[in-house]
Amino acid sequence: MKFLTLLLGVLNKLLGAWAEHRWKQQGRQETIKEMNEAARAIAPKRPEFRDLTNEPAWSPDPYKINAQRIKNMQPVGEEWISGKQSEQLISRGLIEETDLDPYRTYLAHSTHY
Repeated sequence: MKFLTLLLGVLNKLLGAWAEHRWKQQGRQETIKEMNEAARAIAPKRPEFRDLTNEPAWSPDPYKINAQRIKNMQPVGEEWISGKQSEQLISRGLIEETDLDPYRTYLAHSTHY
């Protein structure tokens, strides 16, 4: 009988410890959930950017970009040195024929494999 009483006491302590641990774990989960909800509630909303200038949206102009590159002696594709794009650059007044001379000289002397 003593053995059964002792076993019952051990089981009671184990179940009590398990229940207390379970209660603490559940409490932690609820606390974490509450903290996350509170943080979301007070977090600043993303700002809304509106263009109030009524100006047309800027978009990059490849002709202006490559004309500036040519004037700065930066690398450009061959289509900007000879062909329709180069003619367009000249006709739009973005560059002069002499701006293309160094590029054309290089192409004339370079070997294409």
